[in-house]
Amino acid sequence: DLFMMITATLWLVLACLSGGAAYEIEDGDGQSTDFHIGGWLPGSRLTIEKTLGPLLNNYLNEEVGSILNPPVRFHFRAVDYSLESYTTDELSNGKLDFLYSLSGRLACLEPEYGWTALATQRAYVTGVETGAQGSTIFSLRINQYIKNITDFKNKRIGIGFVLSGNAYTLGYQAILNQGVNIFTDAAQLVFYDVDFESEFQDILRGKIDVGMLPTSWMLSNHAAEMDLLLVHNPIQQAWEGEPFPVTVSTALVPQYSLSVAPFVPLQIKEAVADALMRLNRTHPAAVKMGISGFTVPATYAQVRSITRDMAGG
Repeated sequence: DLFMMITATLWLVLACLSGGAAYEIEDGDGQSTDFHIGGWLPGSRLTIEKTLGPLLNNYLNEEVGSILNPPVRFHFRAVDYSLESYTTDELSNGKLDFLYSLSGRLACLEPEYGWTALATQRAYVTGVETGAQGSTIFSLRINQYIKNITDFKNKRIGIGFVLSGNAYTLGYQAILNQGVNIFTDAAQLVFYDVDFESEFQDILRGKIDVGMLPTSWMLSNHAAEMDLLLVHNPIQQAWEGEPFPVTVSTALVPQYSLSVAPFVPLQIKEAVADALMRLNRTHPAAVKMGISGFTVPATYAQVRSITRDMAGG
């Protein structure tokens, strides 16, 4: 509501002007001084740790851990949605305190476990800042058998990651809106288990006919090859009043967020949020991630609505 928006804006302005605040943890509750952060991006565990570690480990320990009384320590590690490290047990039993997560994942955690977004990142797409992300549905331009979405019937469709609220969920919904259900109409679904690169290469090689991948990932990794592709359902959209810099095939959803468990003390939440809001795009940690910084948490209502629609209400 309006009061919350004004409060969040004032908080952000004060954080930027203050250059950091000193936080004192209340004594007597025996709380831990170690906090565990999980994070995920497409790629190997090593890639995830190299990309997110400078922010979620080094930066937070420097900007937050040292100013708290008593000092605390943040421990970052890569998590894998398909393995035990990212199961319900890990989230519900307090093995993680923070999670750098997809919008689709947060939409599930928020109502079920009480996790909430602490801050939402702003990324660069073709050199323009944006707080949103979308997906591209595509085929090889020279594939004479596919000219529009209705031609997807009896074709091989690649699925990069089933749990993604971006590449899969939004793509599925966009195709379904055109009267094609990939589960009943496709000749074959090929699952890539987060290996976006293999899915993209299989399109180029003709091993699959249709792909669905995050637009920002495609532009970051294969901008030079985009002319080889036919983008289906291209639409120009805006997010929170900002035009999205390129056309996408789907609705837009928020960028990645750092979410926090309900049992994390308020002082820790405030200190971490303050540090994220102060991050600027020239900081090495932001450069490594390809982001310009963080802003107040985005709303995930649209993501939950899409998920409910897919589940039949």
